[in-house]
Amino acid sequence: MDLKFPVTLAICGLFAAPVAALEPGAHDASPSVVAESVPAIDDPMLTEPPSARSSLQSWQQGISLLQAHTVQIRTARANVGQAQARVGAALAAMLPTVTANGNFDQHLVLSEQRVPGLGAVRFPTPGATASASLNLSVPVVAAREWFDHGTAQRRVDGERLSEQEAERLAVAGFADALVGELAAQRSAEVSRLSLKSALSMLELNRNRVALGLSTAIDVLRAEQEVSQSRAQILNADESLFEAREALGASLGLAETWSVSSDLNLDALVDHVEQSCVSERSVARRSDVRAAEVAVAVAERSVKSPDYGWAPSVSATSSATYWSASALSPNLLHGTWTVGAMLNWPLFDGNLRAAQKHEAEAELASAHAQADEIRRAATEQVNRAIRAVNVAEANLAVSRKTRDITAENAQLARTAFVTGTGTNFDLVDTAKNQRQAELDLALREFELLRTKIAALLALSHCKL
Repeated sequence: MDLKFPVTLAICGLFAAPVAALEPGAHDASPSVVAESVPAIDDPMLTEPPSARSSLQSWQQGISLLQAHTVQIRTARANVGQAQARVGAALAAMLPTVTANGNFDQHLVLSEQRVPGLGAVRFPTPGATASASLNLSVPVVAAREWFDHGTAQRRVDGERLSEQEAERLAVAGFADALVGELAAQRSAEVSRLSLKSALSMLELNRNRVALGLSTAIDVLRAEQEVSQSRAQILNADESLFEAREALGASLGLAETWSVSSDLNLDALVDHVEQSCVSERSVARRSDVRAAEVAVAVAERSVKSPDYGWAPSVSATSSATYWSASALSPNLLHGTWTVGAMLNWPLFDGNLRAAQKHEAEAELASAHAQADEIRRAATEQVNRAIRAVNVAEANLAVSRKTRDITAENAQLARTAFVTGTGTNFDLVDTAKNQRQAELDLALREFELLRTKIAALLALSHCKL
């Protein structure tokens, strides 16, 4: 699809020509008067709007900015990191633990004992004692911990899918803002061509009045057209500024961005296909798959409390050094023990039952959310496909309308030159032709936008 359609209107050529010289009786006018009927068009509003602070040169540059600055993508990637950290925390409960302990004692309270024949005798303060131990515990049976570790891994899968969904939405927003900025550029360009044509028509009508070939009402009608064109420029410029702000926001940046004229629009859909992979069904979309993983995680959370009733077994070993061997169990300075610990919870105050009920409620909520996400995704895909068909039909109608208005404007010019048409018909058909050209441009951009939206509606992205 070639979006670089000709925006130079045929009516501009008529307005730039000495129309008065084509009228019957115009041959009586002097050559100098006829030459002065084509003044140079100079108006402040014909000046192009200020440039944006930054310009987007390529699709790849936009993708790089998305990865670096878009909050949704950065947040999704942080969530993946958190989920991976939780996997490590769950794994720690199944790995051996080693702890070191140290103890130092100094007695401060003295004691007196009565010894027969010696009377009261104060025993000396016992010396300071110290001990150090190294303890090892190795989980042998830990059913719930192993199960919760698998649940944590599933959560990582869900966060990765959510990251892909965030990237898909970011690419969709960026592509939409990019096309919107281009459409706003074209609208501002055509609105200035419209004003230039209207100013030319106004000046020619004033010259015709001076020559006695037109009336004051023709000048008023031309001035009205100029006023409408000025209002159109103001609206088009504001839309352009908003589109540039929206493009910057889609990149995660606060400044305004514009699209360089060097960017190839014809290859834009190909660029999108390189960033995102089209899927065959809605069930393969990243948000639908993430919702299914959330349901699977919720189902495992329901089962997790049941594993809490299973006993856990740990192998233990401890090596201890005693500064006072008399305090050691074996009357030596060092001891080394091995053993096993069995932990079997028999009653926990109904804690696990409450956890199970809570998990069941979360499972019901996850099922409801998955159904809603699947429904919304299906509706979005159907609507996107339908929008492409509507945009193609509207483009065909707009192109036909443009051809009709161009032909109508040509007939009005011919009738005006031969004296059978009116100035009103000339101005009205010219305005309709300019509007049809602008509408055709917007319809072409709208078709491009709907094609990209339809592509991304059934895709998953991995930037």
